[in-house]
Amino acid sequence: MKGDMLAQTKLPCSFWFKLGRTIAEISRDLGKVDTRGFTRMHSWAPESVENTIISCKECFPALGIPPSLEDILEKHRKIMADLAPYPKQFIHSDINEYNIIITPPAEGSVAPPGGSVAPSNITTPRNTSNYDPDFGIIDFNDLTLTHRVFEVAHAMGYILSSQAFDYQVLYHFYRGYSSIIQLEKTEFDVIFDIILVRFVMSCVVGMKTITLDPSNLYTKKCLEINLVVIQRLFKDGPQLFYCKIGQNENRKNYCSGSN
Repeated sequence: MKGDMLAQTKLPCSFWFKLGRTIAEISRDLGKVDTRGFTRMHSWAPESVENTIISCKECFPALGIPPSLEDILEKHRKIMADLAPYPKQFIHSDINEYNIIITPPAEGSVAPPGGSVAPSNITTPRNTSNYDPDFGIIDFNDLTLTHRVFEVAHAMGYILSSQAFDYQVLYHFYRGYSSIIQLEKTEFDVIFDIILVRFVMSCVVGMKTITLDPSNLYTKKCLEINLVVIQRLFKDGPQLFYCKIGQNENRKNYCSGSN
């Protein structure tokens, strides 16, 4: 399809609701695919996270982030232990703002600038007209076999980054997702830590890449942005995060004492 990368485009709540529903529909359909005989495991798969981080551990201190290396690894181990009773399925594994293509608006309305491949900027999402585009998901090269909650958690992390931590956007996205897939409480409760671990892994891999190739400006910019995301996650904390995105009973459970 022709269109622009979602990138930092500011879109109405109805778009984010539809995107959430679509990602849930993709997840539901991928869950029906026979996984027998699938052995591919790439370095970004949840099952590879610990090995990937450890392979870059010499770069971890340079990140200067609040958690220790062991704290992050322990969070990941707990995630995997909590999810162990749940079945695995195929997931896209990399639904970010550059793998979502939106159609141009109708003639006469203001289109967002397109074609940029620069990293997203957490502080300045693009302001556009209030149009509600069609969209498509591209790049299934990172398809992997794991638990379904990683799909929505990773997508939510990238939305927070590209939309300047606009929790209203995230609320409508998750509302759309949960209209198709209702996560179990155990799945819901690990979303925050999945996002945190994902961005820490992105940072430590990025730091190692820069160490090997200091001229890699793209990775340097990504690292700068991802570090800001980690700092903001620690500032907000899981209770605020879950209060902002929770639906129905989940919202009541987490919003006590949150602003």
